[in-house]
Amino acid sequence: MKTNDMSFNFIRAVCALGIIVFHFSCHISDTLYRPLFVTQNFAWENCLVSTFFLLSGLLIYRNNRTVPSLGKFYIKRVKSIFPSFYLAFFYCFIVNAITSHSLFYIGSPKYLVLSVFGMDGYFSYRFPSYYILGEWFLGAIILLYLLYPIVVKGFNRLPVLILAIVTGLYIFGICFTGFKISDEHNLFTCLFCFVLGMVIEKYELYKKTVLLIPSILIFVILTFLKIPVSIVICGNVAGICLLFILYNIGKIIMKSKCISLIFNEIGRISYQIFLLQHLIIVFVLNNIPPADNIAMVCKLALTIVLIIAAAEVLNIVTKAVTDKLFTKRKPA
Repeated sequence: MKTNDMSFNFIRAVCALGIIVFHFSCHISDTLYRPLFVTQNFAWENCLVSTFFLLSGLLIYRNNRTVPSLGKFYIKRVKSIFPSFYLAFFYCFIVNAITSHSLFYIGSPKYLVLSVFGMDGYFSYRFPSYYILGEWFLGAIILLYLLYPIVVKGFNRLPVLILAIVTGLYIFGICFTGFKISDEHNLFTCLFCFVLGMVIEKYELYKKTVLLIPSILIFVILTFLKIPVSIVICGNVAGICLLFILYNIGKIIMKSKCISLIFNEIGRISYQIFLLQHLIIVFVLNNIPPADNIAMVCKLALTIVLIIAAAEVLNIVTKAVTDKLFTKRKPA
C-alpha cells in the first residue's frame, strides 16, 4: 500500500476514534472531561467531522476525477453506504419494536421514509423519524455524493471559481440566521469542506511540508487561546489543520507494521464505527455503574473495543450479504 493511502487510513481511523471519545464525553457531566468535548474555540466533533469531509472530498476526487457514467458512480456509492446502514437499522428497529410492543413505535409509518433514504439523522432537527443509529453526517455525505457529478464537472474546468462559489455559500450560511439547521450541519458548510478536500488533492497540498508548521501553530492557538471568531469557523479551520498534521504523523508511524495493521483495519471499518458508536456508548454507560476516573478510562477503553468488534461483525455480515446479492453467477 502506498504511503499516501496509509496516511489517509490513519486520518480516517483517528477521526473515528476521536468521535467515539467525543460522544463518550458528551454523556459525562464531570467537568474533568470537558477538554474531550470542547476546546477554547471549537467542539471536537466539528473539528473531526470537518477533517472527515475534507478527506471524503479528497479521496472521491482522487478516485473519480471524472464521472463518465452516472449509473455506475451512484451504484458504487449506494453499495458503500446502504447495505451496512440497512442491516444495522433493521436489527435496531426490530429490537425497539419488540421492547415497545408496537411495530410503528414512533407513530405513523410515514416517518420511516427518511430512514429508507438514510436522511433521518440529518433531518432529525426538523422532522419526526425512526432515527436510531448513525450520525447526521450520513445524510450530508449522501447529499454531497448526489451533487458530486455536477460539482466535479465545474471543478475540472474552473476550480478557483467553484471554490469561490462554495466559500461564498459557506459564509452566507454562517451569517444568515434564517436557517433552522445548525451552522456546522448546514450543507453549505459540509460542501465547503468537501470541495476544499478536492482542492487539496488536485494540488497535492498534503505533500507540501511547508504547510505543516503553520497548521500546528494555528491548531494550538485555536485549542488553547480564546479568540473572538465563530465556533463553527474555528472548528472548520482546526479540521483543515488537523488533516495536514495527521497526514504527516501517519507518514511516520504507519511505517510500523503493527501500528499500520491496527489503524488500517480501524480505517477500513470507520463507516460501521460511525453507525454503531452511539448505541454502544449508551449501552456501556447505562449498564456499567458510575466509577472513579481510572475506572472511567477503563470504561472508555471497553467502549472502544466493543464498538470496533461490533463494527467488524457488521462489516463481515455486510460483505457476505452484498456478495450474495451482487456477485454475478457464472452460467452453468
